[in-house]
Amino acid sequence: MRIPPAVTRFAFRQALVLKKQAPHILFGAGMVGVVGSTVLACKATLKLGDTLDAFETDVAKAKAISKLEGDERYSAQTRRQVLPYAYARGTANIIKLYGPAVIVGVISVAALTGSHVVLSRRNVSLTAAYAALMKAYDEYRDRVRDELGTDKELDVHRGITRQQITGDDGKTTEIATYAPGKSTMYSRIFDEFCPNWQKNNEMNRMYLEGMERHFNDLLIVRGHVFLNEIYDALGFDRSQAGQWVGWVIGPNGKDNYIDFGIYEAANTRFVNGWERSIILDFNVDGIIWKLI
Repeated sequence: MRIPPAVTRFAFRQALVLKKQAPHILFGAGMVGVVGSTVLACKATLKLGDTLDAFETDVAKAKAISKLEGDERYSAQTRRQVLPYAYARGTANIIKLYGPAVIVGVISVAALTGSHVVLSRRNVSLTAAYAALMKAYDEYRDRVRDELGTDKELDVHRGITRQQITGDDGKTTEIATYAPGKSTMYSRIFDEFCPNWQKNNEMNRMYLEGMERHFNDLLIVRGHVFLNEIYDALGFDRSQAGQWVGWVIGPNGKDNYIDFGIYEAANTRFVNGWERSIILDFNVDGIIWKLI
């Protein structure tokens, strides 16, 4: 009988989904098991008193038998073995009492450990893949920079187009235009949607320069800064990349300083006081876990 392709696809898709959710399933099962193990241990403890009483009674009888000499009912071998047997049986009863709790506890710890191992391996793989992607991207930028020049490459990298506009007086002025859809993945716009933005260009510039100095001091003192830390301070939403990339001090760092990109060419109008908002583009070094 030939199995329809739709059925096989569904089965393999569900298997893939289970594999994807394996860490969550293992973690949930482990937590349930920990609770179950605790409940079983509590129930066993309630019965422990009777078990210990029976244990003590058996040991007392065994000691009495072991001291009987000349009693024809018990051989010398029996008198030697009766006490160890009483201890062994009592110990076995206690183990049997707590056995289910211990087994469930061990399985729960194994499930939690398995969840941790799977997530750790995935994080290592993702970090390696992201690092390889960044390396390839940096090499690509180097080739573009060699071909077009540093200034032109930065314009392409940041999504900036330049136009020559002729005014009424006949003078030609170059205007840099920023295209939000073509910006880098790390850039953000500091505008009225940010909680610390002010309706005063000078206040915004002083605030951003102060925050830039603050994080550079933090970089010197601590040795590393994550991009999401700066996003939090400036009022931007966190990003997935921001929890991995940032800056480090040392031979693996690119610049050994943090630059918000305040004085880039695209921000000429902001720097000159003609605009109150600004495009911030951060010179991240790369994935911190790979740089330390």
